[in-house]
Formats: sequence, structure tokens, C-alpha cells
Amino acid sequence: MRTCNGFTCRQLDKVSFRFGGKIYANGIKFCKTCNIFMKINEFRCPCCKSNLRSKSHRKQYRMNLYNKLISSIV
Repeated sequence: MRTCNGFTCRQLDKVSFRFGGKIYANGIKFCKTCNIFMKINEFRCPCCKSNLRSKSHRKQYRMNLYNKLISSIV
């Protein structure tokens, strides 16, 4: 199981966003294990070595929820 050591994450460039701004633009990625957005040009987190998310999955989840609602009504 992958865990965050906390020390490496604190040394990376942390990113803050304006409301409604694009999150995954200009090399910004998210580590689910460390629960942090970072500006990095790698595919794996330097802290926990897990895969970094580089695009939003919100549309996919929203469509799944929409399909479940439609099927429950019919």
C-alpha cells in the first residue's frame, strides 16, 4: 500500500486556484494518495510513487449519475 511520507510533498510547488479556474492546466497534477495538487512534469508522485492524475474525471462521474437517475425513473 502506498503512503505519503509528508516530507517530499511539502518541498514541492503547491498550487492555489481561483474560483472557476481550470485546475489541470499548465502541468498541474493531482496525487490521490497525498491529496495534493502540484506543479510537476512527471507521471509519478516523487513522494509515494503513485500515478498522478492529469485531467478531470468530473464529466464521467456526472454521466454515470445521470444514467442511474434515468434508469431508476424508468
